[in-house]
Amino acid sequence: SGQLFSESNRVAFSLQPQSRASKAIKNVDADEMIEAAVDAVGFLAPPRNRADATCLETEMPDDSRERLQVQRQTRLGATLIRLMHALDLEDEGARKLLLVLFQKIAFLLQNRDLQYLRSHAQGASL
Repeated sequence: SGQLFSESNRVAFSLQPQSRASKAIKNVDADEMIEAAVDAVGFLAPPRNRADATCLETEMPDDSRERLQVQRQTRLGATLIRLMHALDLEDEGARKLLLVLFQKIAFLLQNRDLQYLRSHAQGASL
């Protein structure tokens, strides 16, 4: 097909932050954890989330497409929470590196009523 990514490649690509996070946590590699967190937020933020939605427009019923998108967002949110728990947030260097990331997360959650998010506990935790 003429798509840049097939659906299976896009799913594998969207799992990269989770895989990267797991390796970084296992290796207690703070720099890699921060990079995995940046990747995860990148997948949650426009334009990447819109690209995923566009990719999902292929011969898939609307309810299936929505469920898949929710699953991806939930997995990415869980990955971010795991990373935040694994990182030493008392470390000034880590906090400085994460400042822009936290600002992006705050922007993504801005003007959203957390109780109406699919995973409101996850949104509140972030």
